[in-house]
Amino acid sequence: MNLHIPTVYLFSALALGSVTLGMALLAWRDRSAYLREWAWALLLAMLGLYLMSQQAQLHAAWSVFSANLLLLSGLALLCAGYARLFEQAVPWRTLAAVLGLETLAFFALTFLANMMVARVFAFSAAQVVLSTLAARLLWRQRQRLSWAVLVIPLGLHTVLTLVGLLRIGWALLQGVRSTETPAAGSPDGLLIMLGAVSGLALAQSLLAMHAARLLGTLESQASTDALTGLLNRRGFEAVLDREWRRHQRLDKPLSVLMIDIDHFKQVNDQHGHAVGDAALRHLGRVLREHLRPYDVCARLGGEEFCILLPDVGLDVARQTAERLRQSDWVFGNDAQGTPLRFTISIGVAASTPGGSTAALASADQALYRAKALGRNRVETSA
Repeated sequence: MNLHIPTVYLFSALALGSVTLGMALLAWRDRSAYLREWAWALLLAMLGLYLMSQQAQLHAAWSVFSANLLLLSGLALLCAGYARLFEQAVPWRTLAAVLGLETLAFFALTFLANMMVARVFAFSAAQVVLSTLAARLLWRQRQRLSWAVLVIPLGLHTVLTLVGLLRIGWALLQGVRSTETPAAGSPDGLLIMLGAVSGLALAQSLLAMHAARLLGTLESQASTDALTGLLNRRGFEAVLDREWRRHQRLDKPLSVLMIDIDHFKQVNDQHGHAVGDAALRHLGRVLREHLRPYDVCARLGGEEFCILLPDVGLDVARQTAERLRQSDWVFGNDAQGTPLRFTISIGVAASTPGGSTAALASADQALYRAKALGRNRVETSA
């Protein structure tokens, strides 16, 4: 059965229309920059596919020129959306350079010299560059996104790259000066169909990536303390289980610090809960600044905080606790301009054969001992 290429383009454009509408509604509702760029990308791709399907009815030269640029512009905006999604710098210069060169090339190969195969070469080369860039942006996030979500768009961009390379090979075999249009059943015709279908599947995968991002945000919110930005008790318990299993598997030391703001009730009673919240935020900020990126810090509730120090023994953990205790705990001024400050008490414990619960209990007992001995001090477990 021969493939009717304009019909493939038209079907892909119509099918892409529903996804484009859905993406536009999401962009209007969510206001995220990456959704807006994806919505524009799908709209441009849909228009490009439609123009390709209507070459016989429209002015052929202008429809081909516009369609190719619309399709490549859509692919460039996909790359921009990926960068936005992953909070990376958008490679605008690279994208603009590719589109600028392609505009000049298409204009020359369409209006100055009608070399259809050369246009295929130029389009495919740009498709390879943009799809490779998109795949690279996705590959860099392989530790951040679930493979169940990432494998589809990454695989489809790889397919688009391979399609582009194969079409470049076809153009070289034909001779770039040729004006021959690919036959419906030719290898290039089949590659056109594969590229169109891959683009449609890629549009569907964008919705899955958006859903994964929302799920990740919800999971983060469920495990994060809204006031300090640290882990809450739920998030801490999940990380504690992971770190404890790692400690047992690798036989590495693991230490626990329990921290409490001294006389925190007096801060609330004398200055109000807004000032108390400011003290808690300051404590969370100082803890993040003084700890290693892979140390685990959480607010367990009220003014009680906990820190896990992977690969750290009891002596070093006590030194870390003492350094934290001596930090600057001035967090503002009262109505008279007097500096507001607090002190902290810290209990330190190392991992024990009794498990993570026993280690936390030991650190908690050390904290109570520090408070009983006058506060503003560090105590280690017995």
